[in-house]
Amino acid sequence: MPHSPYFTGPLYTRMAEDLHLGGMSQRTHDGYLRAVRKLADFCQPAPDKITEDQLR
Repeated sequence: MPHSPYFTGPLYTRMAEDLHLGGMSQRTHDGYLRAVRKLADFCQPAPDKITEDQLR
């Protein structure tokens, strides 16, 4: 998976662990992480810093 400067560290690790613990398939796991990485790259703050207005 390509690296993102906006979706790294504890946030990425926690989401990956939560997906694993949730019993998601590896393909779903990868797809969810990719979608959040692409959102972060588009908005450019970390995903937990994206506002509702930015999502709209």
